[in-house]
Amino acid sequence: MVYINESLTRVEKSTALNLFTDGRAIKTLLLWLCFGMLMLMVYGVNTWLPKMMNVGGYSLGSSITFLVVLNIGNIFGTMLFGVLADRWGPKITLIFGFLVCAFSISLLGFHPPTTLLYILLLLAGGVMFGSLSVIHGLAADFYPTHIRSTGIGFAAAMGRFGAIAGPLVGGSVLAMNLPFEQNFMVFAVPGLIGAIAISFFIQKKTFLHSTWNKTR
Repeated sequence: MVYINESLTRVEKSTALNLFTDGRAIKTLLLWLCFGMLMLMVYGVNTWLPKMMNVGGYSLGSSITFLVVLNIGNIFGTMLFGVLADRWGPKITLIFGFLVCAFSISLLGFHPPTTLLYILLLLAGGVMFGSLSVIHGLAADFYPTHIRSTGIGFAAAMGRFGAIAGPLVGGSVLAMNLPFEQNFMVFAVPGLIGAIAISFFIQKKTFLHSTWNKTR
């Protein structure tokens, strides 16, 4: 039997201010930053990948195929990252995801061989969307019951600023006519920022997690 160590003696009122009380302020801001960086990569790369590859000399048909491959990686990455989060914990999984995402996206700009290019696209799509599923789980695990929905909702909303910024950043970068590889470097930077931010996210093990491990 698994018990959740949360007081049920009274119903606590949920407000947005509770996200910044009891030592949660910095961690809440770190979560928001990670959501924003992740959504910036997801929406920026998905919006501009065909155009960026076309600028790099690939045909338009091939560029659209690259986008399809990227999203195929989404399917497998989401499933795999759920397993990894159970084994490693969400924090380590997210650091791994952000770093691999930054690495794979940056390499796209160096005209890798076709086989390696498809592998990088599958990898980038997998870690981006896999990390997106895990970070929601991290937010749910971090906030106590009475502000859990509020915490997840605000984090997802802050992430939307990144979703808006991603396509804008991509358009601005292409308008600057930068060297091909630098176009992708721009979208790799948020991955590094996200990895650094989540590394400062220190979370104690919950009673539920430790009890579950003992009962397995």
